[in-house]
Amino acid sequence: MKLPLKKTKPKTTLPARITNDTVAEHREQILSGARRFKYPMQYARKKLVRNAIIIGSLVVLLMGGLLYANLYIWRASDDFIYRLTRVLPVPVAKADGETVRYSDYLLLYRSSISNLKAKYSKTTDAEGIKNMEDLQRRKNLRLMVEQAYASKIAREKNIVITDNQVQEFITQQRGSLSELDHYRAARKNFGWSPDEYRHITKMALLKQDVAFALDSEAQQTKHKVEEGIKAGKSLQSIASELGSAVEYGDRGFVDRNNQDGGLAKAALALEKGKTSKEVRTLTGDGYYFVTNQDSTENRVHYDYIKIPLKQFQSDVNKLYDEHKVEYYIDDVNKKEVEQ
Repeated sequence: MKLPLKKTKPKTTLPARITNDTVAEHREQILSGARRFKYPMQYARKKLVRNAIIIGSLVVLLMGGLLYANLYIWRASDDFIYRLTRVLPVPVAKADGETVRYSDYLLLYRSSISNLKAKYSKTTDAEGIKNMEDLQRRKNLRLMVEQAYASKIAREKNIVITDNQVQEFITQQRGSLSELDHYRAARKNFGWSPDEYRHITKMALLKQDVAFALDSEAQQTKHKVEEGIKAGKSLQSIASELGSAVEYGDRGFVDRNNQDGGLAKAALALEKGKTSKEVRTLTGDGYYFVTNQDSTENRVHYDYIKIPLKQFQSDVNKLYDEHKVEYYIDDVNKKEVEQ
């Protein structure tokens, strides 16, 4: 026979004894409980703020992860990514401690790859297009590494390119074209806006000035050529004396607007048999001297000596040899990337 269960009352916890020492503590406990009923939104707001911070942090992490994947894993180069990198100064590489901006790299890469696709897309398969993209990626990374290194040297040597210098160069390049037509051609051929075209031009001029400033050996060779000219020697005989330090060539007759960086115009400005002072062409790859062998009103026969600039490229190659160049998007053998 089962005995009936006894009903037990739940034990209640007796409040602690209130004394003069604990009265303030008990008062605060009572008031704190009352506040929850009097100001319920205050506590709900705190939860909302906390939840908003958590959600916001997760969104930022997610967006950051997607951006990282697009830039450094998938290597996206579409319009949205390009515009984003112009706003956010994210790096694509580092050269001797100098950051290479992703936006500058994309500015070159997008123009080069769009031209190649337009030219070869109908005759090249997908694998061939991919190989071309990889090659252009490496070439443009190399160019931007050179640009970053040039920027570092320019700061050290106080070399600055002004907006006036940029405009003068553009005016020289466009020749008889109007400024508007020149910018239209830049957009058609490279996809660059006027601001982007000026930015590219400014970077190129800065790198040229740095290359000239660094190459003391080329400067010494230039002085030797100038001494030979003063002595009445021909460029051909001077080139024979200096050997591999210079390059000699004879153009024959060419138009004054020949695509030679301005050498034809410089020669046409001379009297027959006269030799110019040093000429820096639009390509900025060395010192030139030209002699007007013969000319008509719009055509000129000239020969020339070129003193190539070598020090800058040698210094950049040394950065690669000493592992001072780091790419963030491409796991490639950097020594394969030629200038």
